[in-house]
Amino acid sequence: MPAAILLLFVALLGGSDDRWEKSFPISATGDLKIKTSDANVTTTAWDKNEILVRVTAKDRKVGDGGVGIVDTQVGDNVDIKVSMPKIDFHIGLHTRPVNIEVFAPRSARLNLETGDGKIAVNGAKGDLTLKAGDGDIGVQGVEGSLSATAGDGSIKGDGRFDHLRVRTGDGRVEISAVQGSTIASPWQLQTGDGRLTLRLPSNLDADVKLKTRDGHINLQLPLAVTGRVKGKSIEGRLNRGGGLVSAESGDGSIHIESSK
Repeated sequence: MPAAILLLFVALLGGSDDRWEKSFPISATGDLKIKTSDANVTTTAWDKNEILVRVTAKDRKVGDGGVGIVDTQVGDNVDIKVSMPKIDFHIGLHTRPVNIEVFAPRSARLNLETGDGKIAVNGAKGDLTLKAGDGDIGVQGVEGSLSATAGDGSIKGDGRFDHLRVRTGDGRVEISAVQGSTIASPWQLQTGDGRLTLRLPSNLDADVKLKTRDGHINLQLPLAVTGRVKGKSIEGRLNRGGGLVSAESGDGSIHIESSK
């Protein structure tokens, strides 16, 4: 192997990480929007009126023809776009991920979107709008509103929810709504292909609508059926009834369980 090619090969395999980091002063209920074509996004809530964003690119440069970052702030609105280079030559013996790490005020409104990557949110209490084209979405210990959409990936979350809308084209859905959750607007959960598990507080008052095209429905909470059971669909009432909770799986089973 010629020396020049060997040196290039070694450089590609043993490259170093490049990092970009910036903080933004913002109110406790400010807005953060992040959009990227190909990166993992992890957000952790903290008790500061400040957003800290850290982008780490493995074996890639940030800027100067590498990973591009454009950030803008207008008042309490922060907008960040992270793009990959148009020509990205590498030897396919290892992956070269780009990771976006975010620390944001606990009650901030978050709008996070990645074309190819995972999204994780921990401890947030503001409105969450999450979208992954090809990757999993996970939320832990959140409160308030969750809208999560995945084209091809699983969605898993736990928290105290008021508004809940979850949809994936191909993947599992597993949501645990803890005590204190309320149905301020209809909850909608859907997967095109995968098991759907929804855990609800045993004392939650709700109308429930369940439907699967190719699977079974498993109920571990007492549900008073309010109409005829039609094929693989059930409509019923949990406790005194109330806001609507609908769950649908195209090719997978539906499990309704207690979150205590």
